[in-house]
Amino acid sequence: MGHGYGHPGPYGQQPPPRKGRGGTVALLVIGGLVVLGALGYGVKSIADGVGGVSSSGAFPKAEYKLTVPKSLLDGEYTLLQDLSGTEGAALTGKTSADTRADGAAIGQYTAQGEQGGKVIVLSGFHGQVKKPHLERGSVLRGAATAENATVAKPAEDVTPTGSDTAIECAVLSAEGADGSPVLFPMCAWGDANTVAGVAFMDTAATDAQAGDFDLAEAAERTVAIRAEVRTPIG
Repeated sequence: MGHGYGHPGPYGQQPPPRKGRGGTVALLVIGGLVVLGALGYGVKSIADGVGGVSSSGAFPKAEYKLTVPKSLLDGEYTLLQDLSGTEGAALTGKTSADTRADGAAIGQYTAQGEQGGKVIVLSGFHGQVKKPHLERGSVLRGAATAENATVAKPAEDVTPTGSDTAIECAVLSAEGADGSPVLFPMCAWGDANTVAGVAFMDTAATDAQAGDFDLAEAAERTVAIRAEVRTPIG
């Protein structure tokens, strides 16, 4: 992960998670580490350039930006923390021959499910991107570099039928409050102006195995979230 960023301050102010793999608070801590991993990798990816050889030609026009709305998925999830101006500052303004990151969008959302708490972590940036397909992959690779995180199921293209942008999803594993692994799906998109990842966590699924997650459903929810957070500039 991007170890230089350390643990985000707001998480240290939360009440301690209950014993076990964790309730909602424990998932938020894991989500915070995933954000840091993705950010650290993203900064390095832009600095080094994605895909090796730089693209020739002009940058695409900046027409869309990412926002952190007060809720997601038609109000199912409510914003808990907007970290765009704090943790996201590490990414804002980074530029290379292929990518310009003009701003970050980082938010943690919570909802109450039938069997416990649910968490969504949104982490991305907007700007001008010549190689969105490569930046999309770097989001998932970056999240997997978070502290005590691994890939439980490799990324695959699960773009929903009719979607105008490709969606990749993977299942990641992170360490829970008791040291046991907690698995969760994470999806990412990349287009000419926006790149982001969305992690879906559920206290009712802390014992799930990699094959238990419906990545097609996660991809559909990611497309819906993209429509809510990606807005025209101006």
